[in-house]
Amino acid sequence: MSQTRSLLLVLALNLALVGALVTVGVTAHSLAVFAEGGDYLLDAAVYLTWLTITEFRRVHRADLRVPGSGCADLRTKSGRKVGPCLRTCGR
Repeated sequence: MSQTRSLLLVLALNLALVGALVTVGVTAHSLAVFAEGGDYLLDAAVYLTWLTITEFRRVHRADLRVPGSGCADLRTKSGRKVGPCLRTCGR
């Protein structure tokens, strides 16, 4: 299973748990269970951020790679280097 699919699965399960905890917390008038749902909602935000970064990296990997350099440098469209060499090429 790819990292993207794993993240989507974890995000979906987490959001289902948030819905269940909020429902139970409101039904039982339990602030503790309701707060736990809020905690899991923040976890879902982290998973969503992680998913966004993973997809951004996948889509823009070719844009970051400098031909023949063996590493990925951050460069502007004009070719000016704007960041240090990011050793993401597996060497």
